Amino acid sequence: MQFTKKGTGAMKFNKIFLMGIALEILAAPATATAGGSDYGYVKNVSMGNGGYFYFTVDSNRILPAPCATSYNGRWAFNASTPAGQVLMASILTAYSSHIKIAVTGGGYCNTWPDSEDVAFIQYENN
Repeated sequence: MQFTKKGTGAMKFNKIFLMGIALEILAAPATATAGGSDYGYVKNVSMGNGGYFYFTVDSNRILPAPCATSYNGRWAFNASTPAGQVLMASILTAYSSHIKIAVTGGGYCNTWPDSEDVAFIQYENN
């Protein structure tokens, strides 16, 4: 049996544990901030050359991506792909049926430099 000062083993474990957590945080890759919106109605729908689809939602933006600097919180995506066509149909359905949606962004502005790309939308459940 080995005798040690009371608490030294626990203190050593705590220091090692906290150092491990600090290293995990420092080693974690930096990620882009994905923006979002509260539930709101789709507004200002437009389509651009190349199949780009743009729209706004009349609600508050939540943590927009740093690149999302358009004056009206515009969202964008490429509607020329099959996934983009499904997204476009969903947004146009919400627009024409006056259904509120919430938008979650991708954290980047690849479709248009000042408009955050859409990751997904969610219809409000009434």
